[in-house]
Amino acid sequence: MDKQSIKILILITFCFILVLWGISLHKTNKSNSKTLEENIQYLKLLKDPTLNPDGTSLIGTPFFNFSLKDLNGKYYQLASIQSLLKMIIFFDVNDCGLCLNEYRLWKKLYETYPSNKLTIFAICTTREKQSIINFIEDRRIKFPVIWDPERKVKTHMKFRQSPLRILLDQNNSIIDIEYTLTTTEHQQYITSMIESLIMKTKNK
Repeated sequence: MDKQSIKILILITFCFILVLWGISLHKTNKSNSKTLEENIQYLKLLKDPTLNPDGTSLIGTPFFNFSLKDLNGKYYQLASIQSLLKMIIFFDVNDCGLCLNEYRLWKKLYETYPSNKLTIFAICTTREKQSIINFIEDRRIKFPVIWDPERKVKTHMKFRQSPLRILLDQNNSIIDIEYTLTTTEHQQYITSMIESLIMKTKNK
């Protein structure tokens, strides 16, 4: 093989290597870009509890028609709770250091409205029964606390984090869903929103 042929062969080999390197780099960049997009989407989902894992909205969708007991063995089924509005506090005792900022709001609403207008109850996923009993006694919680140690509601609704405050209409569709760590001003907004919804539903 003469020198000219060798040079051509080397040049072809070099070009081939460059092409392979370019393809590999493109795949890596595409993979990194996809991973970045997935991470951004995941963080967005964590930040916004109104979104399903697929990015669709939970607002306007029906809540899981659960049938669960409280700590005394009394059964509660969502469909049998008759009220214009229902507020669910979804929590675990271990994360409720966050939701205690809202306890005064729950207490105020519970004492303000009769159960046929606004029913407030909690769904607790803590598996240790005594921990829930201690929590209820320490905080003097008066509204029902429904026990869900198997986390049926969380699984069905695909909740990613808690605590959550969920507001349902009389057909048990979700009106509002938020993490419970809120400001005093925001709690005042929630109070006004509930009052407005009750008046609007009452006048229909």
